[in-house]
Amino acid sequence: MNKITAFFIIYAAAGPVFAQTAPEIPVSSAPVLSWNEAVELFRANSHQLKSSYSDVVSALAAYNGSYSAFLPNLSASGGYNRYNSTVSSLLNAYNSFDYQLTAAVPLFAGGSNVAGMRKARAQFGQAQARNRQAQADAFRELGSAYAQLLYAQNGIELADEIIARREENLKLIRLRYAAGRESSVSVLESEALLSGLRWERESAVYQWRLAQRALNAATGRRLSEEVRAGALPDIPAPPENIDGLAAELDSHPALESQSRAVKALEENLVQAKSSLYPSGNLSGSFARSDTIFPPLDNTWSLGINFNWDIYSGGKTREGMRSAQAQIDGAKESYLKLKDDVFVAVENAWFNWRESLAHIAALDDNFKAVRARLWLLRKQYAAGTASFFELRDAEERLTSAQKQQLAAARDLFIAYAGFEKAMGRPQ
Repeated sequence: MNKITAFFIIYAAAGPVFAQTAPEIPVSSAPVLSWNEAVELFRANSHQLKSSYSDVVSALAAYNGSYSAFLPNLSASGGYNRYNSTVSSLLNAYNSFDYQLTAAVPLFAGGSNVAGMRKARAQFGQAQARNRQAQADAFRELGSAYAQLLYAQNGIELADEIIARREENLKLIRLRYAAGRESSVSVLESEALLSGLRWERESAVYQWRLAQRALNAATGRRLSEEVRAGALPDIPAPPENIDGLAAELDSHPALESQSRAVKALEENLVQAKSSLYPSGNLSGSFARSDTIFPPLDNTWSLGINFNWDIYSGGKTREGMRSAQAQIDGAKESYLKLKDDVFVAVENAWFNWRESLAHIAALDDNFKAVRARLWLLRKQYAAGTASFFELRDAEERLTSAQKQQLAAARDLFIAYAGFEKAMGRPQ
């Protein structure tokens, strides 16, 4: 064995293949935002959640206001007038003071008032269901933004690791070239590959900046504020099947919202039918008027009023037909939505399980290609492996590492997608 070959063998065995010190990376000084902190900020600052909650508050106010149809109405009015008149060249002037209290109590309205209250209650439940779905949708968006930021910053670290490893390879190739045992083409190709990797690192930094903006926007922070993600939270294993989720799917917020919409439309039909029946109310008033203040002359009234539309030109009948058609359409939409929800949950479940299985396969592949590269570096140093074999092994390891990063991100996004499909608020 000559001295040059012995040198290569000692060089290759001097240290572990991956024990390279990565240069300083831009994410190291950025403050860490944990997942729990991101969730709390998102709940407090999300425009989407605030808008959805405002709809709930509005629907609750409308529901509470619907009870007014059963309560008395009381109003007051008053006035002052100055009158002047001329009769036979004589000027007559006098003042007029008056005030009045009026009250009315609804007695019956053909079921319209009760239907109005039930409709408002159904619409309130619909707003609550929509808010639950909005929370589930928002969790998926936040999870995606957080996982993307972690993926981007880990991509920078991986780029530094790969660059350091390629620089060591380039040193080894240059030593072989100086000894006349390697082609200049191998040196040039290695330098070109290293240059491309440095460009990829700059691109990774740019992607990290974009991911920061996305997470800051989602959590209500300043867009320019630097941040880095902590570890992703532990996620449970996907269920073996989705048969056991049938009961939970029956109360899915999307289905609950559509069910409440059907109930509201049914109350529209009741209101349309109410025109077939008479309505009535009890009313009374008390008034005082005089030319002096306070007025002394008083009047009062008390009575029961009835109203019954005998003929409306077909308006009531057509209104009932329209309301019934809307109910039928909403029920069909509910049945279709039920199928759509099941398909969405099934697809999300398959995606989650597939992502988990993909990670296991990638881990096995990574171990194999890492061992392959370690062996080829030793063989290359000893002169028993070619540059092209070393280059291909390096490319396979680089690809395996990138796939692992992407798979970890995709697994968490798949889990968040399943939670969204299930309509589970976080």
